[in-house]
Amino acid sequence: EEGARLVRFRWYGENNMEPNKDIFVERKIHHEGWGSAQSAKERCILPQTHILQYMQGHFDIEGYFERIVAEGVYSKQACAAMKGICHEVNAMIQEKRLQPIIRTSYYRCAFQLSTSNEVRISLDTQMSLLNEFRADGHRDDQWCRRSSDLLSGGEVCRFPFAILEIKLQNVSEAPLWLRKTLADVDAIQVHKFSKFQHAMAFLHQDR
Repeated sequence: EEGARLVRFRWYGENNMEPNKDIFVERKIHHEGWGSAQSAKERCILPQTHILQYMQGHFDIEGYFERIVAEGVYSKQACAAMKGICHEVNAMIQEKRLQPIIRTSYYRCAFQLSTSNEVRISLDTQMSLLNEFRADGHRDDQWCRRSSDLLSGGEVCRFPFAILEIKLQNVSEAPLWLRKTLADVDAIQVHKFSKFQHAMAFLHQDR
């Protein structure tokens, strides 16, 4: 849907609730292809120790960013941008009473020339889709599942295919070498494939 907003908390590597682990709070605005605007993703970074407070609306956003500006961790301009996103996402969470519902976990390889961004390729493998929803909300310090948590069969879906995504910029069509490569590996094009929608279809069929 045009103008739809998505909230996502991202991290890299395993997550065993280390308090200082960086969590990337992302907001994406979707724009349809018929318009001139491109879909945009912006994000801020918070230490994991603050995430539950942030989700519950108790986190001091202004105080936190004043502190990291004073510490010189990021530039004032970068902090101002991140603070804006932090406030926007927080407002969405509180107004719509959002909570984590789906997690996607995968290994990613990315390919791009160092001298050009005309062709960018990512390959996601071993993707697992996990149910993060809790009927009573996330009330304790463990705001998401640990990598060591045991899951029942109905709480995880293991995707049996790799996901190859190609992004082109300032070119009218894919280069010949890329078209040949896609043909050689029998890649199947899936229009607007969504990890989130796939996970919802398997793990939350009632929604």
